[in-house]
Amino acid sequence: MNKNVANLCNIRSGIYKKPEPGGHIRLIRASDFHASGHLKAAAHEMNIRPWKSLAKHSLKPGDVLLTAKGESNPAFLFSAADVEAVASSMFLVLRPNNALLEAEYLFWYLNSKECQHILSTKSRGSGIPTLAKKALGEVSIPIPSLDIQKAIVRLGKLQKKEQQLYRELMRQRKHLVETNLLNLAHQH
Repeated sequence: MNKNVANLCNIRSGIYKKPEPGGHIRLIRASDFHASGHLKAAAHEMNIRPWKSLAKHSLKPGDVLLTAKGESNPAFLFSAADVEAVASSMFLVLRPNNALLEAEYLFWYLNSKECQHILSTKSRGSGIPTLAKKALGEVSIPIPSLDIQKAIVRLGKLQKKEQQLYRELMRQRKHLVETNLLNLAHQH
């Protein structure tokens, strides 16, 4: 079964705020995430001060941040329960209906080649392509049972781990071969 994102998530835009001295609320940018899509420790964070409508913009664990501006639209998973934060205006924030949709499954699907292609066709603008909230809401995504969603997430994580191990194996193999060749060269 497929459903539109708007029927599965609350979608809102990130905010535009400049960093403020003395602020303690973290303003999340794309550079605040690892390549894995998870939040980095606060190294070069930008902070802002609280304001009246902060509550409706505050991020909660399980929120998925989708990059709405630029050539690609990677998604990031916010999982830091101990960080008071808001998303910058470069993001659309998706809060999934957990009765139908696992946040990690949404994160996985939004980053899939299939979905990234769909999102690229919906982005508009000649300078910096931008994905509108309405266009994102119209994207149809496959919704298997919650058990299948969890299994897909587990398999996706295993695939990433396998790729990481393979890259490390190739790096070590290259080093081994190079060392052996240098040893051979120095023996003759």
